[in-house]
Amino acid sequence: MYAHFITKKFIPFLKKNGVRSVEDIDTAMLARFQNHLLNATMQPQTVNGYLGGIRMIFNHLVTTGYAKTNPCGGLPPLKVRKVKATGCYEIDKMKGILTTEWENRKHYLLILLIYSTGMRNSEINKIQLSDIIEIDGVKFIDIPKSKTINGERVVPLHPFVHSAILNYATEKTDFLFPQTSGTFGALCMRANLSLAQYTGYSQEMLEKENIIFYSGRYFWKTMMNKEGLGEDIEEVFMGHKVSADVAKRYNRKDKWGQAALVEKAREVFAALDKRLF
Repeated sequence: MYAHFITKKFIPFLKKNGVRSVEDIDTAMLARFQNHLLNATMQPQTVNGYLGGIRMIFNHLVTTGYAKTNPCGGLPPLKVRKVKATGCYEIDKMKGILTTEWENRKHYLLILLIYSTGMRNSEINKIQLSDIIEIDGVKFIDIPKSKTINGERVVPLHPFVHSAILNYATEKTDFLFPQTSGTFGALCMRANLSLAQYTGYSQEMLEKENIIFYSGRYFWKTMMNKEGLGEDIEEVFMGHKVSADVAKRYNRKDKWGQAALVEKAREVFAALDKRLF
């Protein structure tokens, strides 16, 4: 995780700022890097965690004589705001709500996607028609770029959801939701309010239980746990940290791994049919 962050985030930042030597990296530069990550919508607690990795690197450099001081020493951690735990609907609350398309087709597709795939908001925002792949007759959404290296995965796409995507998509663009990240966030909020109309929740009830658009990801996880699909389902399809055994079992680049993916995807579809559709 740290290696991915260093190569994909930290080193490009250093290059952009003309750093040629480790001695060019000081506390002020790391403070600018903190702000850079925050402006890229990374959460403060996540920034603190990654800066801990940089601190370990500089501790090593100081110990081995490659650096005189650790610039992280004078860098205070970002303040982390206490956030209320995200809530989600009870499993039975969603049954049948998504079997018929709503008047607002965009809101409908957004809710349909997050509740049937468990994908992150940022991943849904980037979905392209060309990301839909097929393995042994089963459709998946290929996520080659994600929040973390573990997020690079394939996600099962239920036939009903695949059909809804094709009905919604236009030939004008490959992207399903061609918008800026800020606009997309507002769109997700409105889609969540649309869902509340169908569940009978008022805005006050949403706020009290802290049910947001992202709650669909928690709902998906809860639904799969209820159906007893096993802990590896979260690692394989949700983009969590993957153990070596699980990675080997579901390696989609070999025949046996693909067969395991397809088998698990069909179990997911059965759970969706029972609990959602």
